[in-house]
Amino acid sequence: MNLLCNTIGILYHTPLGYLTEAELSKVSKDSYDLTQAGFKLEWLQSKLDKVSLEKKTSEERIVELKLEVKKLVMTVTDLNSERKREKKKLKKQPTWIHAG
Repeated sequence: MNLLCNTIGILYHTPLGYLTEAELSKVSKDSYDLTQAGFKLEWLQSKLDKVSLEKKTSEERIVELKLEVKKLVMTVTDLNSERKREKKKLKKQPTWIHAG
């Protein structure tokens, strides 16, 4: 019974960001063991499937966001380099061009 309570506690009370693959794997094994012992746990398996999918989806989204951030940083770096080049060009031009 403790195994069932611990499994429920992990799936229902642990924030998604704190769940590890090892914990999900253990919950899956424990759920299987409980089912083999005669417990009817379709509802628990359904919750495990849902949590596993949400975790996978959120991890994939994190990877996508990191890639987007990396691209944005590269864009900002390129724009800063271009700004510095333009600034140098302005300093090299004769002053009579600036006077208009």
